[in-house]
Amino acid sequence: MAFSALSVDKEHSYCGHASLRADASFDLQGKPSYTGYPPRQTGEVKVRINPPQDFTHKTVSMRVFVEAPPGVRFSAVLYVVNNAVYVPGGYTESCSPGRWCTLRHTFEVQNPLSSGDSARVDRVNQLAFQIKSIGNMTAWSGHVYLDDVRWE
Repeated sequence: MAFSALSVDKEHSYCGHASLRADASFDLQGKPSYTGYPPRQTGEVKVRINPPQDFTHKTVSMRVFVEAPPGVRFSAVLYVVNNAVYVPGGYTESCSPGRWCTLRHTFEVQNPLSSGDSARVDRVNQLAFQIKSIGNMTAWSGHVYLDDVRWE
């Protein structure tokens, strides 16, 4: 994966006193995974939720800031993980380096999966955030900041 060295950053936050920072290093090295992407074209951060919670009809939101060279393009998506199934929500390709972006999604009773199936979200034990490097500049390094993660 493209993210490493997770840490609390007190210098860069959307609100409050700190954010979660990940060092990001994207490149084309490594054998493509089942998704067709090389392993370091995707970065992921997970947040555990214990005990598991029901996210039916709940809205999850988070703020994301990508510190990267000009011209970098990426997609961002948030997931809830329900019984080991990644249930997507909040996909966007409209975030830009150097500014905060909001991901937000309301989960329903049944939620579509990329396989064409659907999944419930009544036993969520993790939130996950992923970005994929897209466009012409696929090799780059920088930092990714997450802040203001909430569900209601």
